[in-house]
Amino acid sequence: MKKELSKKGKISLALSFCTFFVGLSYMYFIMDGRTKLNAQDTQFLTIVVVFLSIFLIITIADRVKMHGGNFSWKKFGIILIIVILFGLWRIAV
Repeated sequence: MKKELSKKGKISLALSFCTFFVGLSYMYFIMDGRTKLNAQDTQFLTIVVVFLSIFLIITIADRVKMHGGNFSWKKFGIILIIVILFGLWRIAV
C-alpha cells in the first residue's frame, strides 16, 4: 500500500486547514456579523485565500507524485493564467 502523502504534503495539508480556520474565526470574531468589508478585512481575507490556495496546490501536487503520476507545473501554470485572465476580464466587463 502506497503512502497517501509525504511529510511535506501532510504539513501543507495541516497548514491549509489552519489557514482556513483562521479565516473563519476572523469572519466570526472580528467582523462580528458585518456583511460589508472594509479595507482591512479585504486585505486580510485576500492573504488568507492566497495562502490557502498555495498550500492546497502543494498538497495536490504531492498527492499526485505519491500515486506515481506526473504533475506538470507548466500545464498548471498555463491553466492558472487562463483562469486569472478570465476573472480579470469578467471584472472589467
